[in-house]
Amino acid sequence: MNPYSHIVIATKLETLVDPENAPEYYWGAIAPDIRYLAAMQRQQTHIPTERIFGFMSQYPHLKSFLQGYLVHCLCDEIELKRVFFQHFPFSILRSKMSRQQVAIILELYYFENERVNKKLSESHNEVLSELGLSETQSAKLSQTIYQYAISSSFESRITDLARFLGLENDSRIDKYMSAAKRFQNNWLLKNGLFFGIRRGKISEQLVSMVASLYRQWSA
Repeated sequence: MNPYSHIVIATKLETLVDPENAPEYYWGAIAPDIRYLAAMQRQQTHIPTERIFGFMSQYPHLKSFLQGYLVHCLCDEIELKRVFFQHFPFSILRSKMSRQQVAIILELYYFENERVNKKLSESHNEVLSELGLSETQSAKLSQTIYQYAISSSFESRITDLARFLGLENDSRIDKYMSAAKRFQNNWLLKNGLFFGIRRGKISEQLVSMVASLYRQWSA
């Protein structure tokens, strides 16, 4: 999933998780994606659940942050495209979507239909240090995610997402931007996909799956 999707899902799970410090919880919910800005491999920040609970025992004052971190990592354990294939009602549309396209479509859907404004603590901590991240990289993440979350137009949103994912100087970005703009400008396609997300209750399915995983690990 992309960053804003993680924030929205963390919002929907806040009551279940019940963090003591909400800004720390939301900071943890986007922190694993610092890997893009730090040029790290996915497995370096998307760590096993057992290790997250180990950090909770080691750093109890970071429990809220680590609860958000756990929610993020559990989200990314779910095969998003499989959920779309199972629940999206229009086979003619879903069969042509790649995993990346599904993630971007969900991200744009949340931007237009699930606007949330959550405060993030944005503080560097011992867990981030143990994962090999610096205070400078944490500050860069907080600045980048803030800019992205407040993006008001489709064009700025896509540009900020590309920057966040480290694609701004990538030769693929022009094709990526062109495809995204075609999607935005195709009213029938865009609204058909958004309707399918609502009709198939894709968001509800994802939240339910993450909640189930969270309860299993927290029992």
